[in-house]
Amino acid sequence: MASVDIKKILVVDDEEVIRDFYRDSLTMKGYAVDRAADGLDALGALWDSVYDLVITDINMPRLDGLGLYESARARFPYLKDRFLFITSSPADSVMHIYGHDRIIRKPFKIDDLFDIVDRITAAPLDLQLEEEGINRRLAQRVFCHRDCYVVPDGAAARRPVVARTQDISEQGLQVRYFGESVKPGDRVRVRISGTEPYAWVKKEGQVVWAHGVNHVVCA
Repeated sequence: MASVDIKKILVVDDEEVIRDFYRDSLTMKGYAVDRAADGLDALGALWDSVYDLVITDINMPRLDGLGLYESARARFPYLKDRFLFITSSPADSVMHIYGHDRIIRKPFKIDDLFDIVDRITAAPLDLQLEEEGINRRLAQRVFCHRDCYVVPDGAAARRPVVARTQDISEQGLQVRYFGESVKPGDRVRVRISGTEPYAWVKKEGQVVWAHGVNHVVCA
């Protein structure tokens, strides 16, 4: 039996009823759908999975749709042309991103959404992932619990943040920290004691997402 290539979509909206509507509608069309409540939650999902399309509202708390796009495009170049924005604002105000064909204004007909989703997800993705060295399951993540320090760059007066690694991969590491907060976009250095046999772990990079009060992923 031939395998079925199921396209995976991430839906990002701060209203639960809207997220559920998109999920139910797109699932009925044969898509696999994950949901995120805002841009920060979405970045966490993008770290864990590869998506054929991200459908996002623009106006959201914490990190809005445009901020999500800029962060995702920098971290995951394959997503550059795989965003679909849904907004109640005039399309002209956001078309500078990449044109009207990736923006849907509310209210809209569900068939119009399906048409755009089908068109975007029909574009082959695996070759682009291969060129960027990304497996659909992303790099293997190894559970690694070690004490470490998170040191914000250019902040000599700030004390290092006491932390503990949670897992690592060739793309970065996830740590749980205790102390002064760091924010998405901050440049940090992570000092880990006794990293062997994980000497390839990146110890310097940009905070991709921070969740709650003590959870951060560094890339």
